[in-house]
Amino acid sequence: MAKKIHLICENHLKGEPFIYLKVSSLFFLKNLSSFDVDQKEKVARIYLSAEAVNMFTEVRGKGKVEFKAFRII
Repeated sequence: MAKKIHLICENHLKGEPFIYLKVSSLFFLKNLSSFDVDQKEKVARIYLSAEAVNMFTEVRGKGKVEFKAFRII
């Protein structure tokens, strides 16, 4: 069973102050090449959009990976 990574996003829209995403570690590994990866520091940087038009889409990497499906309501 894959481990889960919990992301906490500040909510600038109406509602709860934070939005939670529970993402499978396998999803991150599968999409690693789509993220902004610093090979020297061995860090993957994930920048999720907070704009309504592409909410929860990684916007700075190459793949524009969507995270909407992982939102915990």
